[in-house]
Amino acid sequence: MAQPSLKVAHPVLQAIPGVNFFQLSRFLLIAFLVTFPLQIRTLVYNPPFLLTGNFNPYATFFVYLSDVALAAAFLCWGIALLRGETVYKKFGDAKVLIGLLLIFAVSLLPSVYFAEYRLMSFLLCARFFELMLLVVLMGQDILGMKDVLKYFVAGMAAQAGIAIFQYLFQHSLGLQILGEAALSPDTPGVAKMDVGGEKLIRAYGTFPHPNVLAGGLTAALFLSWHWLKNTFWLRVGVVALLSAALLLTFSRSAFLAFAGGVLVFISLGDSKIYWRNILLGASILL
Repeated sequence: MAQPSLKVAHPVLQAIPGVNFFQLSRFLLIAFLVTFPLQIRTLVYNPPFLLTGNFNPYATFFVYLSDVALAAAFLCWGIALLRGETVYKKFGDAKVLIGLLLIFAVSLLPSVYFAEYRLMSFLLCARFFELMLLVVLMGQDILGMKDVLKYFVAGMAAQAGIAIFQYLFQHSLGLQILGEAALSPDTPGVAKMDVGGEKLIRAYGTFPHPNVLAGGLTAALFLSWHWLKNTFWLRVGVVALLSAALLLTFSRSAFLAFAGGVLVFISLGDSKIYWRNILLGASILL
């Protein structure tokens, strides 16, 4: 179906020939979904190095390839809007959305004010607002929800495969070009588990820490269970793969989140469960 036209705000935008900015924004949004697990990044800011010369990743701000892809997708969507290639699709209540954004912004101010490195704290808080760009783009039907689920679950399934082999081999797989960390049981700072007096590395994938990978795997488990409900064997295979990788992260926070998610998932199901309110309350407490 052809997109309805809008009045073009600036003739210069209309003069760019042979470029469909709406399709370009779609491509860039897919690029974001594919690249967000990858640690392909460049250093933007860090405070003065310590006298010891140690590098502190917690006081360092990076710009990732996925950040660039998301910002470019938002920019191309905006140009497409001005060129009349698409129209703004209202989603939700604008007053509620603006109110939540204001509450969110105000709640972040204390962390910036009391931070030792205020500029660093501001940059990290600004990253949260990057998620708001994603919310807007998701609400504009640039990608259908099935496409979003497809790319996200496929990406996390690939991460699960990398994570399982990392644990089996107990070292990194040579995927540094994708941002994989250098992993070995003898490397200081690598997350490990003590098993029978032996140190075993936890699964990382290409994420910066096993807990971050575990968060993505937990989300992918619930989404794949819903998305693949009509393909039994594919559903079982994907869930088994994601579950195995989640276990190898040894992330207690993710296990707790998964347990809470299961309670919510059951309580919001189609079946009539009279104690669903108890389940919802338990999930909130959890």
